[in-house]
Amino acid sequence: MPTLKVFVGLAVLLALTGAVAATRAQQPAPESCGDASDMAALIDCARKRETNRAARCASSGPAPMSWPAPGDVIVPFGAATKHGTHSKGLVIATPSEAIVKSPVAGVVLFAGAYRSYGQIVIIDACAHDVLLAGLTQIDVPAGGSLGLGQPLGAMAKTSGDAPVLYIEARRDGRPIDPAPLLGQR
Repeated sequence: MPTLKVFVGLAVLLALTGAVAATRAQQPAPESCGDASDMAALIDCARKRETNRAARCASSGPAPMSWPAPGDVIVPFGAATKHGTHSKGLVIATPSEAIVKSPVAGVVLFAGAYRSYGQIVIIDACAHDVLLAGLTQIDVPAGGSLGLGQPLGAMAKTSGDAPVLYIEARRDGRPIDPAPLLGQR
């Protein structure tokens, strides 16, 4: 008799497992933006996930910004890079293990690894998008809201050269100098 109970229990478990698998198969998989061809495509892909952006942005004006971490700007916007291009943002040498704070209030469009940028966070602040790269730890999920100055991650622990944080601002898909938006330190 115990064998029959085990067999019936196993049959019920298999039936439930099959029903759950069938339900999962009917639900579309979430769109992956991490394989987007470039940064503009990544932002466009991630933005499609937010259904209430128009209402959120209609009620907000230009968002104030602040510096995301202590440190010195070592590569300003527009400066020549070692790759033969011009910097589309600012490179900041930060202290080891510095906490990175949100430079603007908004919604996290993307948080995670992306190509050679490493760990990045992209924030939609309605009037512009802000990208932060160079983090070794991200503490915010994609789709979450951030307030100005809210901790969102951390820089690497180093004993040699200072870790570098890259910050880029984009308006209408084009990079703009974030320094005037960030203001004085």
